[in-house]
Amino acid sequence: MSTNYQQGYAAEDNCKNYYKELGCIAFRTAGSHGPADVVAIEPDGKHVHFIQVKKVKTEKTVKAAYREAFQEIVQIPRADHIIREVWVKVYGKRGWAIQEIIG
Repeated sequence: MSTNYQQGYAAEDNCKNYYKELGCIAFRTAGSHGPADVVAIEPDGKHVHFIQVKKVKTEKTVKAAYREAFQEIVQIPRADHIIREVWVKVYGKRGWAIQEIIG
């Protein structure tokens, strides 16, 4: 079994790669302890996505992880060119439990 760090890294990497496949410039903000884990800039430069990624062990903890991620991502001010997102992944499950844009 991998460590919590490895699981979180894998989830962030998956998110980053999703945006890279869309042609975005995307990167992890590893070690920053800031409000976003991944930042993605759209190819036309019109929008910047700030994504808070959470990895949880069970489906029972998805809502709590979402609330925690929400509190972190809303620290980023709203602006027309900024898109704030929360992604939550359950360990061992395919896909994402939550992928939500925060207004």
